Order: sequence, then structure tokens, then C-alpha cells
Amino acid sequence: MYLSPNFDNFECLDSTQIDALLSDIFWGGSDISDYEKGLKFLKKNDPVFSELYAKLGYLNQRKRAANFSTFVSTIVGQQLSGKAAETIFNRLLDVVENDLQPRNIISIEKSKLRQVGISKAKVSYILSMAEQFYSGVIDLEILNNNEDAELYKSLTAIRGIGPWSAKIIMLFNFQRLDAFPFGDVTLEKAFEELWEKPIDHLQSNVKNWSPYSGIVAMYMWSYMDMK
Repeated sequence: MYLSPNFDNFECLDSTQIDALLSDIFWGGSDISDYEKGLKFLKKNDPVFSELYAKLGYLNQRKRAANFSTFVSTIVGQQLSGKAAETIFNRLLDVVENDLQPRNIISIEKSKLRQVGISKAKVSYILSMAEQFYSGVIDLEILNNNEDAELYKSLTAIRGIGPWSAKIIMLFNFQRLDAFPFGDVTLEKAFEELWEKPIDHLQSNVKNWSPYSGIVAMYMWSYMDMK
């Protein structure tokens, strides 16, 4: 049976106590998602993140399906602005008639992939990855069952997937909340602005945010998007 919460005494509680009470009311105490646990951990342990949370409020966890299409999207978006990456990816979808499957990519001439704006190197990576998906060398179920360290190792073994791309895929496609994409210019700018520290302090901060550093990255991106 649901019991309506009593808010009469909220004015006697501090923000931490209110958060704890609301958690018990709405999330069933300890029975909350890892994302919710991460938000509580970060607000408690990092004053700057707590201020950032107060500014942005609750943000839904960003998720993407783990499939061939999103892997391709990650490669297409490397070293490009979000708008440019989206334009090129949409052109690619037009070429494959919105059916971005490994078999369809394998059957396309390289020149057609180049014509949509994909670089020569990225075309090579995408074709290689399509063959690995098609043959079963890349098995998403196996990847999903890997621990973080093994998943990272497996992803970076794929041609075209470097450290940044691997962490992006881990964070969004596999919901690994301790995946922080070092080398991301936007995150570096956000860190310097919000934490008011030089970039060489970022790594130590990320260790302090563990095992929820990826959540901080999500909030940093959202903060910069609002500017």
C-alpha cells in the first residue's frame, strides 16, 4: 500500500537529509539504480558537482543501443562537431536506405562512402568493422558480459576505436558509469571552468569520482551545451 509522505517537517531538515528521505520515499531506499547511486555519491563527495547538479537538476541517463549502427556513428563522429557528424551520418543512412547493417556496408563501393563525407581512414575502419560484425568476430553479447577493463581492451582492439571512442561506447552503449573519455576537449574546458583547476589535475579528480566518473562527464557536456 502506498502511503503519502508527510512533508510537514521538511523545513527542519538540511538538503542531505531531504535527499535521503526522498530517496526512501520514491526509490525504495537502497533499491535504486546505479545511476541514482552515482548521483548521490557525487553530490556528497564533490562540492563542485553538487553545485552543478543544483544548476542543471536531475538529468536522465544518456543511453544508446549497443549495435553496429551506433558503433559506426561513433567512428563517423571522431574529431568532428556534433552537427557535422550528424550531417554525414544522415547522408550515410540515405545511402543504405536507413538500413545500416554490416552486410549493406560491405556491399557498398568505397567511393560512395567517401562521397557522403567520410574520410578515407574512417571508410577503412568502418568496412573492417562491418566484416567483423558480419563474421561474428565482434559479438555484442560477449562484450556486454565483460568487466570494464576487459571491455575497454576488446574495444580498443577494433580498428578505428581508440581510447576516446572506447570510453564513449562504454559509457553510452554499455552504460559503464566509470568510463571517462580523456582527451575530450569539451570536458577539459568544462573542468577548467567549473573546478577552476589546470587540466593536469583532471586525472586525480576522475579517480575521486570513481566509480561514477562517467556521470560527471554527462553533466559537464550538458553544462557546456547550455552555454
